Amino acid sequence: MSSDATSSSPQAQDHPTRRPKPRGRRSPARPAPQRDGWSARGLVLVINGVLVGVGGVFVATTSVLVTAIAAVAALVIALVIVLTQR
Repeated sequence: MSSDATSSSPQAQDHPTRRPKPRGRRSPARPAPQRDGWSARGLVLVINGVLVGVGGVFVATTSVLVTAIAAVAALVIALVIVLTQR
C-alpha cells in the first residue's frame, strides 16, 4: 500500500477553498427581461434628429412653408422608424 492513498481520494482532489454544492431544491431560473420598445437614449436620438433636420431646412431655405412640410415629413419618418423597430 502506498502512502499517498489519501491524495487520490475525491476530497483531496477538490480545490480547498471551493464551497460544497448546495443540496435541496433549487429556485427556478428567472427569465431574461424582455426589452420592448425603445430605450430613452434611442428616443432622444430620434427626436434630436428630427429637430436638427427641421432646423436645418429652415436655415437653408428661410421658408416657413418648406419648413412646415419638412416637419411633417420628419414626423412621419420618425414614426415609421419607431414603430417598425419595436
